[in-house]
Amino acid sequence: MAKKTPEEELVALGTTDCAECTGACCKRVDLVTREIHKCQHLAEDNSCNIYEDRPIACRLDERWTPPQMLKAHCTACQLSEWKQIPIGEAVALLDR
Repeated sequence: MAKKTPEEELVALGTTDCAECTGACCKRVDLVTREIHKCQHLAEDNSCNIYEDRPIACRLDERWTPPQMLKAHCTACQLSEWKQIPIGEAVALLDR
């Protein structure tokens, strides 16, 4: 069996379980400096300090979102953080 690329490993690691979350979707990479900026509500343990009252933009409703889409979202966020690239670039890498 061929060794997996780092991107393939991330796809395997993508999680939709918030209890196992790395907080990747609460971090964004600056397009110019490539610095990672964290949400002001992201706690040290990668949990959300305002989870119950978080804005709509922070919600992926599991009742209406297919599991594959939730996994793809989490994987793209993890890849963005890991490679320090914007989320759009991460999605493009995963779409190859």
